[in-house]
Amino acid sequence: MKKKSLTTYDDNTFWVDKDDYGLVKSIGDRFGWHTDKWGYVVSNYKKHGKTNTIKLHRLIMRLQGYKIKGLHVDHRDRDKYNNSKDNLRVVGVRMNNRNRSIVVNY
Repeated sequence: MKKKSLTTYDDNTFWVDKDDYGLVKSIGDRFGWHTDKWGYVVSNYKKHGKTNTIKLHRLIMRLQGYKIKGLHVDHRDRDKYNNSKDNLRVVGVRMNNRNRSIVVNY
């Protein structure tokens, strides 16, 4: 599938499928996209005085707004900027943890 790129407010380039581009761009035009402290592409908006977060990878997989215990959206290639559907999959905790990078503590 053809990918299109967009840029976050903090100057990071991210990719989505061409068929998701219109939705993602319209949210970006209205609220803006940025990178959160965990490296995910997100957008924040206020509703009734409360700040809400849209996580791009969950939006693409149609899980945004749903808290389903034990289900995560995994980036197959571990690249949090690659939000094309062929790179995303809904997995359980165990599979999601298996696909993490090795962290070395100093």
